[in-house]
Amino acid sequence: MQLDTRNCREGGADPVAVLKKYPGRARTIHIKPFGGGPEAIIGEDDVDWAGVFEFCETRGNTEWYVVEHETSQNPLATAGRTLAALKKMGKV
Repeated sequence: MQLDTRNCREGGADPVAVLKKYPGRARTIHIKPFGGGPEAIIGEDDVDWAGVFEFCETRGNTEWYVVEHETSQNPLATAGRTLAALKKMGKV
C-alpha cells in the first residue's frame, strides 16, 4: 500500500487513522502537504506529521517516504524548504 497523505485528506479521511487500519503494510508513503495554501510545505499544513511519522516508524514497516509538491510557483525554492523542514523533523 502507498498512502498519499494529501489525497487522503482531500477525501475527508485522517491519514493516521487510515494507516492504523493496515499495520505493517505502508512500505512506502507518499507525503504531500494538505491545507495551508499553495506554497505550504510539510509541517506548514494541516496533516498530523508527528502522528504519520510515528506510525510509519513503529508499525507501518515503512522503508521510503516519497515527497511531492505540485502547486508551487517556485519549485526549487519549495524543494529546499521541504528538505530543510524534513531535516528539522529528523527525517533526512
